[in-house]
Amino acid sequence: MSDMAVELTPRTFTVAEYHRMVEAGILGNGERVELLDGLVVTMPPIGVAHWTRHRDVLAYLSEMLRGRAQVHGQISLPLGERSEPEPDLAILADLPYEQLNRVPEPVEIYAMIELAESSLHSDMTTKRRLYASFFIADYLVVDLAGDVLLHYSAPRDGDYLESRSLGHGDTFVLAAVPDLKLVAEAFLRSRQE
Repeated sequence: MSDMAVELTPRTFTVAEYHRMVEAGILGNGERVELLDGLVVTMPPIGVAHWTRHRDVLAYLSEMLRGRAQVHGQISLPLGERSEPEPDLAILADLPYEQLNRVPEPVEIYAMIELAESSLHSDMTTKRRLYASFFIADYLVVDLAGDVLLHYSAPRDGDYLESRSLGHGDTFVLAAVPDLKLVAEAFLRSRQE
């Protein structure tokens, strides 16, 4: 046996191969995975704090952006040939995608939103860089444990130039709808909790 060190290189996949794995039953339809930079990554289970906050944020954004943008929960969006993340929420241009028979182009993705408990590190590193590299104008991470909303904007050179940590009483705008102030409080625990 040789003492020569062998570097292991993971086999990466394209979005098309990823879809074929689902079609072939290699990955189950309800299996919680996503494709990031060519790697099939498992997603953590969704806890009560996550799904209740998801419900509240989805309702708030749907009301605030009605007629201006689409708000989708638990959506799968291909980005390039090697990534298909499944953000908790996505804000898209208000276009008839079903009639157009296509998924949104990155320029039509106004914002990606992640609700993070155990996924906070990945959301703030891997996903942040992925979204910035496709020039997604706004990226929001709801830190459920820290009860803070992190807002990343101004994508450039594979990362975001601006970041803000928002709490109760703070407001922010999205690049796609700069005349509409959104309240961070809608993304955070209510003060009664």
